[in-house]
Amino acid sequence: MDTTDMVNKPVRVLLAKSDQDAHDRGIRYMAEVLRDAGMEVIFVRYRICEEVAGIAIQEDVDVVGMSFYSSGYQHDIPVVLDSLNKKSKKVKFLVGGIIPTDEVDNLLKMGVSGVFGPDSISDEVIKCINS
Repeated sequence: MDTTDMVNKPVRVLLAKSDQDAHDRGIRYMAEVLRDAGMEVIFVRYRICEEVAGIAIQEDVDVVGMSFYSSGYQHDIPVVLDSLNKKSKKVKFLVGGIIPTDEVDNLLKMGVSGVFGPDSISDEVIKCINS
């Protein structure tokens, strides 16, 4: 992410949640927090992972955040990261929700920029985005 762009325009964030996962309280809260911090937030539900990468490109976002309540992250995250890489879209990629702590290192090695669980402080997410 080019910092000169951040000076001229607000950070654009795409928050995505599988339409098969009804537990969206956390991601909706984060959408509000990020908007209050001056970011432009787009919230979508997706059916297939490739939709997330397509929307990220269409909307020219700087950050993609995905939230998971179940083990679907094991499939979805690699697919979305691969789709973004194939389309040469460089973004910060954040993951939130119920992610076992022993999976965090694997996700970071995969290319995830930050992993945030239910006990995370919202300011930590903002710092990660702005760093």
